[in-house]
Amino acid sequence: MTRSVLLLVTIVIVLASLPVCAQEAPPYGRLVITSTSRWGDGLSGTVENLGPGKMCRVVIQATPYPEDLNPTPRAGYGTTKVVTQDLGTLEANSQTTFSLGSVFVHERMPALVVTGSPCR
Repeated sequence: MTRSVLLLVTIVIVLASLPVCAQEAPPYGRLVITSTSRWGDGLSGTVENLGPGKMCRVVIQATPYPEDLNPTPRAGYGTTKVVTQDLGTLEANSQTTFSLGSVFVHERMPALVVTGSPCR
């Protein structure tokens, strides 16, 4: 390495160690769907808050898709809908379970999304 590269690396390391420049973990949690299992036309599973903060108003949503992904009503297809379940509050580094019914349409896996907001 040349001197200029070594000097640049040293400056970056020193700046990263300063509290003003250092990146800290966000004060809110990260929600992840850790497992799912199918039962009939429903889906159950586990949602985990990876922390570091508590999450309020945690909601799981499943969007079942008809075979042709057309949201307009047709015989045998129905309409695209969103199935939701309010999971309440989830502490940091903890899990909760969910159970959603009628989410499989024509044997296709629904799209799953979990949302929440940081507790104040």
